Amino acid sequence: TTPNGLLDPLVEYLQNTVITGLQAQIDELKKNATQSTILEVKTPKSTTKIEGLTHKVFPDALSYLCAGENLYFFGPAGSGKNVICEQLAKALNVDFYYQNTILTKFDLSGYVDANGKYQNTPFYEAWTKGGLIMFDELDNSTAEAIIALNAALANGYFTFPNIGKVKKHENFYCVAAGNTNGLGATEEYCGRFQMDESSRDRFIFLSVDYDTRIEKALCDDDEQILEFVHDLRDAAQEAQIHIICGYRLISRLYKFREMNITSVLNNTLIKGLPNDNICEIVKRMKHQNNPYTIELTKISK
Repeated sequence: TTPNGLLDPLVEYLQNTVITGLQAQIDELKKNATQSTILEVKTPKSTTKIEGLTHKVFPDALSYLCAGENLYFFGPAGSGKNVICEQLAKALNVDFYYQNTILTKFDLSGYVDANGKYQNTPFYEAWTKGGLIMFDELDNSTAEAIIALNAALANGYFTFPNIGKVKKHENFYCVAAGNTNGLGATEEYCGRFQMDESSRDRFIFLSVDYDTRIEKALCDDDEQILEFVHDLRDAAQEAQIHIICGYRLISRLYKFREMNITSVLNNTLIKGLPNDNICEIVKRMKHQNNPYTIELTKISK
């Protein structure tokens, strides 16, 4: 059997590397402009609509999942990896499960408590009942836990306490995410672990960066906000100072655009960041006449 009732179209994809049932929709999605869209995913069992903008990586991610692959999204904080996973689950018409950093194999398998009752996990739910599970911050997880996950993904079965060996549900999908590409810590994400090659080999890696179409939609294409955030992002990276300049910041600056800019910046961006760090960022910013940059400069003095 094939996931989600994608019978002949998916079989043909697996044989000829072409998604018959979804390819036309995926091609259309890739042509999207900056306006909100509706992606209609049709299967023999149901028709699902995804409303609003989808990230530019979404079509390829959907293709890979339908072909039975596991995905690993890597990219900066605030780039929308969680939202993409939720949209993928909706497109596949399955439940969405979320699990943060996994530290031991019991975070996957669950355990039997002192009363003899089995305490299950999101992984158990998705594995046995079907669904898309997102393992967030996999690059911050321990080798022991990742090895247990590797074995499940490779073998197609997993042993749960008090239950035994369970075969993977036909509608199980796995997407992991992290800030790094699994090759170890970076200057910005210094606490991340290196994944071994057997772990990396279980996943198709997709880079998830900030999508300018989504950024524009979040602030109604406000040029001053976009200019400021892009400039701030570049300057902070150059100064090697870690601040999150993602979709949430853009959304907040737009939402509170009628309020005092200094107050908004203090409460949404700076949050106690040392003045020395602010100065280092400001002096590297190119658009000094931007009203948000002007206020940030005042704050730094």
